[in-house]
This record gives sequence, structure tokens and C-alpha cells, in this order.
Amino acid sequence: LSAHKFYGPKGVGFVAVGAKYRPQLQSLITGGGQEQGKRAGTLNVAGIAGMARAMQLAAEDMAGEQERIEKLRDRFEDLLKKEIAITVNGSKQNRLYNCSNLCFTGVDSERLLQAIGARVAASRGSACSSVKVEPSHVLKAMGLSDAVAHTAVRFSFGRYTTAAEVDTAARLIIAAVNKLQQSQS
Repeated sequence: LSAHKFYGPKGVGFVAVGAKYRPQLQSLITGGGQEQGKRAGTLNVAGIAGMARAMQLAAEDMAGEQERIEKLRDRFEDLLKKEIAITVNGSKQNRLYNCSNLCFTGVDSERLLQAIGARVAASRGSACSSVKVEPSHVLKAMGLSDAVAHTAVRFSFGRYTTAAEVDTAARLIIAAVNKLQQSQS
């Protein structure tokens, strides 16, 4: 797990490996004898302590935070649906509570992202493949055509996301989609 995924420090994480698989692990960085030869180098004690505290804080209100963020995600989608044509990609019930992957009917995702600029944090794909030009292989595996997949944008919501930010983002996106659709007609 990467600590920054639960608001811990960047550059630190951990791996949990069952006893059955420990003998099969190969060291990526050699040179030291730490952890029975599985790890080289000096531990980042401050980073590890920060990660542990971040994990503790995340666990303390996990259920409440999940419910709050899920409501914000749903509010965001509902605001958009009232004004523009969108499709929620994936299962409405069985999905991550903090993500919304939407197709904007007739609007290229790259153009939409350019139109909203840095005012709304969004991406065309997963964070690790957002610079790729081809449509998401996940969306294609879900049955979306290349053309439809090129209208998809991913939004994420987190611990610090507020209802006011969700409302502002929805307004900016609605305005951008309307402007893009008008320029195409």
C-alpha cells in the first residue's frame, strides 16, 4: 500500500505478505542484509511513523467518511444529470465510493479537460495511465466502443472534498459541456 492513498506521506508504503509467499520474494534493491536479505538501505523512520498515524486516522472514521464521500459523489452525478447527458460507467451499486467515471455524450474527454482546466481535478483514465491517448482498456472491456470511451472522464472525491466544491465543479463542467456542444453544432 502507498501511504499517500490514505493521506500519509509520499514515498513510503508497505507490503503485507503471507508466510506461504515470503520465501519466494526477491529483493529489488540489493546490498544490505536487512529483513533476512530482502531489503537494502536505511528505513525512513519518520515516513513510517507518519504512515502509521495516517492509517490510524483513516481507520478511526472509515465507515462515516465512506458514507459522506459516497453522498458527495452521488450529489455530483445528480447535479450533472439534471443539466447534461451523462452515463455512469460501471455498476451503480458495486463501485468505489470515492470515484465517478462518467461519459459525456458527444463531448471528447480531452477537450472537456482542457475546457475546465485546473479548476477541476479530473482525468481521462487511471492516474497511472492518464497520458495515454488510446481509450481505457477497462472501459473497452466493459463493452464501450472506442468512440464512447473517448468521452469518459474520471473524478475522485476524498477526505477534504466539500459539498461546495462538488457544486462548483458541477457548475463548471455543465458550462464547459454546453459550450463544447454549442461549438460543435
